[in-house]
Amino acid sequence: MSAHMPRILVFAVIAMREVEFFAEAAKRLKADDPALDICFVSFFQPGNRRLRELGFRCFDLYEGLASQAVPDSAQIRVLERRYGIDNLHRLLIHEKLTQGQYDDDVLLAKFSAYLARLDAILEEIRAGRPGQELVVLQELGGFVAPLSLYFAARRHGATHVFFEPSFFKGRLHYVVNGLGACHPAEAEVPADTRAAVHAYLARSRAQRAPVIPVKDRHHFRDMGLSKVFNTANAAGLGRKLGYKWQGLRQEYEYPWHHTVRALRMLVDRRRSAGLYASFDGRNRSSPYVYFPFHVQLDYALTVRSPEYLDQIGLVRYLADVLPGGFRLYVKEHPASVGGFGYRALRELLHTHRNVRVIHPAVNSYDIIENARLVVTVNSKVGAEALMLGKQVVTLGDAFYSNSPLVHRVGRSGDVDGVISAVLAQDRSPSPEEVEQFFGQVWEASRAGELYVMEQENMRAFAGSLRDFLEEGTGIRAFPHASLQG
Repeated sequence: MSAHMPRILVFAVIAMREVEFFAEAAKRLKADDPALDICFVSFFQPGNRRLRELGFRCFDLYEGLASQAVPDSAQIRVLERRYGIDNLHRLLIHEKLTQGQYDDDVLLAKFSAYLARLDAILEEIRAGRPGQELVVLQELGGFVAPLSLYFAARRHGATHVFFEPSFFKGRLHYVVNGLGACHPAEAEVPADTRAAVHAYLARSRAQRAPVIPVKDRHHFRDMGLSKVFNTANAAGLGRKLGYKWQGLRQEYEYPWHHTVRALRMLVDRRRSAGLYASFDGRNRSSPYVYFPFHVQLDYALTVRSPEYLDQIGLVRYLADVLPGGFRLYVKEHPASVGGFGYRALRELLHTHRNVRVIHPAVNSYDIIENARLVVTVNSKVGAEALMLGKQVVTLGDAFYSNSPLVHRVGRSGDVDGVISAVLAQDRSPSPEEVEQFFGQVWEASRAGELYVMEQENMRAFAGSLRDFLEEGTGIRAFPHASLQG
């Protein structure tokens, strides 16, 4: 390996699939360079034994984790200055909504305790290894655990990498030293990449199917009985209860909250059936703008664009400011059908007669194809619309939001003015411009998919990570990928 190869690699694991996948990647890297120092930070005690049996140092977050008093406002300011955090309270949003834990004091004390414990772990990892570069790697996540590790790593001068699925199937973005989206550089695209992207986009337009990471496929089903009551969910619940019985700690310790939420979504999906509108792409009598609902609890909203968490409120506003004669079509995300609640959707349709909630079974590509404009916070639907040559207005932080092909509205921007101007000019990006942009996105991503254990994918992931490390992590740090810290 190159002289640029970092000497200390730290993988973070928060579930068993990460234990197995990152351990396999680590074994491949060690086989190529036996001198490479690889260890693990574990937020998942059930996997510790497996990692240690494989010969890796495993640092358990919960061992030696000291309880912390609730920090007061002055102590919070100290933590923010020490770790380069803009707003610690804002970083609690994802855990609050996803885990149903709404006590700010409990979460602030947890964040403080995790930062202190991870400080000690990183100091121990570096002990006796002065001058060696530290690289911390983990899946993108908005819970207290991964965010704490991110800020602790940055405080220790480590290079931190979040792995995030790319728009392209089987590829990942390496989000380096930041929390924001990875925006591709505006650069010339190599000929081989242009050819690969041209073929990929042609297939995608023909297949008319969204790119779904393997790790998330089970979420992309309509909310029916089989999505809630199945053997995989039963086995998962059994494992979590078993961990509790054995006294093994982990981060996903609220199965009751998740069960209740799934049942509520199931009921609301059934009740909302009468609210859904059919879609006929041949009917051109009423022009429309399309706003795809986002997954409510996704990192893209809770961390990158939390100002748009109230999507029902946002739809009300968009419906109010659309030019006369336009309708607003909205559709629930396939992974969160039933998530907005029957009453909220019914009230929305009652007060805003120009809104249509399209049935979740309708292909989003069909809606995009006949839309005059697609408005999105930071959904991949915005990229799909761009791929189909549509005009796109984006409100939040997405990998395409800095592209000159889309119209970005700032945090306090003139949304209605931008929408009216875009609809008036009716200029779509050219196929050449679209392919150039997606070629840049391809170049900003790397081969490999998380948690796919097949040999071909493991070779691709380990090879991409090896290439990244050999290039020297400093030159791969995207300055635009920084949201906080």
